[in-house]
Amino acid sequence: MAWYDNYGITANLKEGIENVLGSDPTDSSADASEIHIRNSYSFANLRFTFPVTDPKTVLKFPAYITNLSDSFSPRWNPQTVFGRSDPIAIYQGTSRSISLGFSIPCFDSTDANFTVQKLNRLIQNLYPSYETLGSKGNYEGNRVIAGSPLTRVRFANLITNTNSPGSGLLGFITNLSVQVSPNNGFFIESGIAGMGALFPRVIEFSFSFTPLHEETVGWVSGKSGAWFGRSNDFPYNTKTRLGDVVTATAGMFGLGQNLQFGKIFGAGGLTDF
Repeated sequence: MAWYDNYGITANLKEGIENVLGSDPTDSSADASEIHIRNSYSFANLRFTFPVTDPKTVLKFPAYITNLSDSFSPRWNPQTVFGRSDPIAIYQGTSRSISLGFSIPCFDSTDANFTVQKLNRLIQNLYPSYETLGSKGNYEGNRVIAGSPLTRVRFANLITNTNSPGSGLLGFITNLSVQVSPNNGFFIESGIAGMGALFPRVIEFSFSFTPLHEETVGWVSGKSGAWFGRSNDFPYNTKTRLGDVVTATAGMFGLGQNLQFGKIFGAGGLTDF
């Protein structure tokens, strides 16, 4: 792997090209001013990719966030022993859970239709990929699960892979809920599949996401203040400070810890994150 891939530069450039070229089909149906904002700032979009089940698909939803929570849960196994008032706590691991809620307004029935199509694709990627074994002639063979439905999620500097910011945070969705409020109204279409269709004027959905740690997360034993990884920005990316640049420069000569190349030189191109 090239050095620039290690710093997420390739992923950042890829995301920038996707934004500029308007690969999202809703770019042709939404309001022009909203399209400009969404294509200019990566934090205006919630971005999904699916490395196992659907690697060619990139889904971008406008980030009209109604709620965002991020919880960290250290797990301990307390062992009670004779003669000791407090149990001996044995550390087992730390898990993370993210919950997001969105409320997406639709400008017309075409815009609503595109948004529902993207939501369909997101829901489809909650299911695994299958491989068919033993097929012969008219016999279809047996289907076995070949890949789990992992997801990468990216939202600005708050949900991101800090070691490779453009690629997104890897994990799995544990719950996804779609809410439609009749009070917001519907666009009514006829002649779809021989029947009428309702498209919500406002589409709401929420999901829970469990990130997976792709690299060691923790401290280097015996070295005060030494954090594993290429950046101290875990779990959220922050703006680069003068001290960070000094630390990164010293790290190049073995005198300190390296900071992400992209953060120092703005390799992401579109944001300060």
